[in-house]
Amino acid sequence: MATLAGVWVTWYLGKLTKQWKELGTRLNAVAFTAEYFRDIRAWASEAVDVLSEAIYAGMGGGTVTPESESLLRRSRCRLSALIDRGRFFLPNIRVDDHGANKPSAYQGYRHPALDPLMAAERILGGTLGRFESPQEALIAMRRNFVSAIQRILDPAFLNQRVKQLIEESYGHRADDPTLGGLVQDTIPPGVGALLSR
Repeated sequence: MATLAGVWVTWYLGKLTKQWKELGTRLNAVAFTAEYFRDIRAWASEAVDVLSEAIYAGMGGGTVTPESESLLRRSRCRLSALIDRGRFFLPNIRVDDHGANKPSAYQGYRHPALDPLMAAERILGGTLGRFESPQEALIAMRRNFVSAIQRILDPAFLNQRVKQLIEESYGHRADDPTLGGLVQDTIPPGVGALLSR
């Protein structure tokens, strides 16, 4: 009887150990993913800052000052670095199809989310393409970049998950369908005329 109980205890402890190990693996995966997304968000936020600085530095009404010229040159340099740093998160795709003679990080085709940054760097170098002004072109590239990163990070899904966690933890907030505006589905009143673009 004691042997049977010992076998059962050993089996049960083994099962618990396996469950704890699986839980630990899942928690590690969640933590890794959260850190990965946090790093992408920080990198992308820096890129948005650089694009915004370049847009506003160039809005001098056609007048280029030494200060704005210096800022635009720094912005171009920073964008170039951000593009390469972006390859740490978003490596080239289809690496066997193109650029076999290039260093490994540059073989294949650039990840599409990096294209707006590359285009912005070229805009700062004087290439406008179909745009009438560098500012118009940079604004379009910033919007394209934000949209590409938003597809990767999926903040709407994350906000819904955060909302669920808050509702579970703070029951008194469950009656607020927008959770104080975190998950909005309506346009705030009074901004329509100003923000109609």
